[in-house]
Amino acid sequence: MVLLLVAAWPFANFMYVNADVAFEFWHVVGYGAGTFVFFLAVFSAVKLIFRRKTSLHISLILCAFIIALFNFDNILLLGEEAGNIRQRYSGLVWVVLTILLMWAASRFANLSKAWAISVTAAAVMFVVPTVGYVVQELAYASQSAAPSSEPGISKPLAGVPEVRPNIYIIVPDSYPRADVLRSVYGFDNSKFEAQLRARGFKVSDKSYANYYTTFLSMSSMFNMEYHDKIMRPEGATANMLETLGAFGYSEKKHENVTIGNSNFVNALKSYGYKYVFSGVFHCDDSMDYCFARSWIFIPQNLSLLTPFDVIRSFAKWHFNWDISVPALMGTPLYLELPEIMASRPGMEISPFYMYAHLMLPHAPYRFHADCSEIKEEVFVRDAFVKDAIPYFTGQVECLNSQVIAAIDEIEAQDPGANIIVQADTGTIVLDAFHTPIAEWRDEQFEEAYAILSAVKLSDSCMDDIYDSYTPVNLTRIVLTCIDGVERPRLPDISYMVNGTWELEDGQPIGKVVHRDGP
Repeated sequence: MVLLLVAAWPFANFMYVNADVAFEFWHVVGYGAGTFVFFLAVFSAVKLIFRRKTSLHISLILCAFIIALFNFDNILLLGEEAGNIRQRYSGLVWVVLTILLMWAASRFANLSKAWAISVTAAAVMFVVPTVGYVVQELAYASQSAAPSSEPGISKPLAGVPEVRPNIYIIVPDSYPRADVLRSVYGFDNSKFEAQLRARGFKVSDKSYANYYTTFLSMSSMFNMEYHDKIMRPEGATANMLETLGAFGYSEKKHENVTIGNSNFVNALKSYGYKYVFSGVFHCDDSMDYCFARSWIFIPQNLSLLTPFDVIRSFAKWHFNWDISVPALMGTPLYLELPEIMASRPGMEISPFYMYAHLMLPHAPYRFHADCSEIKEEVFVRDAFVKDAIPYFTGQVECLNSQVIAAIDEIEAQDPGANIIVQADTGTIVLDAFHTPIAEWRDEQFEEAYAILSAVKLSDSCMDDIYDSYTPVNLTRIVLTCIDGVERPRLPDISYMVNGTWELEDGQPIGKVVHRDGP
C-alpha cells in the first residue's frame, strides 16, 4: 500500500501542476501504473536477496528513493537559487541527499509505529495533489475566456459579413520553400505547387517565417504581433530554448498562445466561430473541438523531473537515436492529416476555424514517399542532417499527396472556405543553429526562414495577398477578410537576434526586412 501510494504520487502531482494544459488523465495514470509495476518488481527482487528484511523495511527504502527521484528538479531549482547553475554539482547534492533519505527510511522502519505513520504520510502525499487536480479541472471547466483586444484596433469591430466562411489553417512542421528544397535537398516540388495553383491558391515565392522556432513563429502569427526582446544568442547550440529563457522566452507561455489563447482566436470567437484544433500539442479549454495525442509529450516532461539527463552527461553516453519511432505500444505517435479529416466535425458547426498542426514532414521519419510506413529503424544523428535527407524528402512527398486530398475534400464539402497551408519554420541541414549569426551564409538564413506558404481566401481578399507577406501579417489579412476592418500591416521581418527596433550605424540589428510588401 505504501509503495503504491508513493509510486502514484509523482503522477498525481504531475497532473495537478499541468492541469492547465489538459494532459489526458488516463495516459498519465498509465505511466503511473507502469512505474508502480517496475518498483514492485524491484521490491520482489530485493526481497528475494534480503529475505531477513521486512517488507516494510524494503518498501520504505524504495519509497525514499522514489521521492528523491522525482524531486530532482527541485534540487536543481534550489541550486539555481543558491547561485549554482551547474546541473552536475546539483546532481552530486541530489545523490548525497538521496543516500541520506534512504538511510533515514531504513532506520525509521525499525520503529513500532512505522507502518501506521508510513501509510498516513503516503496517503497524504497522494491525496493532496489528486484533490488539487480535481479542483483545478472543475475550475478550468467553469471558466470562459473573454476575448482580448486586438493590437492596432481601437474601436469595436463592425461590418461583419452575414455569411462567414469557415477557415482552415494547415501547418506542416518545418516545410521549406520550393527553392530551398531544390538547392538544399535536391527535391523538385514544382508538381505540388502547380497542383495548389490549379486549385486557386496563391503560392508565395518569397515567403519567410518571422522566427526560427515553432512556438515563436506561431504565437506571433496568432497574436498578430512581434515578440519584444526575444533573442537568439550567438552560437546557440542544442540547449537553445533553455538559453532563450533568459531573454523572455517561455515554451509553455508561447505554446499556450500557439494552440488557442491568442488575439486571432479570440477575435474569431467574438464573431461566433467554433474553434477546432487537431494534430500535435495538447487540448486546451480555448478549443470547442480537439483531436490531439498530447500523451507523446508525457515521457519527456516526466523525465525532466528526474536526473536522467545528468546521469547521461556524466557517463558521456552518446547513442544513435532511432528517429523513425513509428508507434508506441502499437499506437501511432501523431495524428496524420487523413485521420484528422476523417474525425473532424461536420459543416453543421459552421462557422468554424480549424487549425491542424502536423508533425510531417518533420522527424520522426515514419513514411515513404508513397505514404507506406517505414518499417526499418532509421538511425541518424539528428532530425536534420544529410543522412536523413532521403527520409525527409520522402515525407514531403507523402504529405503533399495528403494535403491535396484534404483540399479537394474541403472544397467539395465547403466550397467557400478560406484555406491556408503555412509552414512554421524551415530546416537546419546546413547547421545554422550551431553557427554564430555573424558567420551565417545567405543559404543558411534561407533554409531556416524560407517557408512554404499557400493561401486561398474569398475572391475579394485574394488581392490583399502579396508575395513577401509573413505569418504575422497573414492573420491580419484573414481577419480583415472576415470582418472588413482594415488592420495596418506590420513590416515583414525575419528576426534573427531580437524583437526590438534598435539600430546600429543606421542598420537593423540581426534582422532582415522584406521591402516589397504594401
